Amino acid sequence: QKIIAQELNISINTVESQMAIAYKKLKEVLKDHVPLLIFLFI
Repeated sequence: QKIIAQELNISINTVESQMAIAYKKLKEVLKDHVPLLIFLFI
């Protein structure tokens, strides 16, 4: 995250908050597909 912040010339807090938002959205989108994902990886 520190490297991302340096490369984009933004604060590490911005990177952390944006990543938290992204993870939350990703979790919401994938929650209905967990059984399928587990099946595909077995």
